[in-house]
Amino acid sequence: MWEGTDASRAVARTLTALEQADLLPGPGDIYKFVPDPDDVAAVHKLAHVRRVTGHNLWLWYWPSDDEVRVVALTDEPP
Repeated sequence: MWEGTDASRAVARTLTALEQADLLPGPGDIYKFVPDPDDVAAVHKLAHVRRVTGHNLWLWYWPSDDEVRVVALTDEPP
């Protein structure tokens, strides 16, 4: 059993689901610009976003054939 907070366990479940997915992005995943609160003039990058079930947390990621790279975890919807 995973330790930590309910939110951290939910994030871990979401990461595991991404890792085990046969096809990404999955149904319900969206494609948006990654927010950069420190630099509003920065060049923004696109990433897929998946909501962490049961929480106001959003996992931003880039999938490839070999890996899923996590870009950000935010507490504001895209």
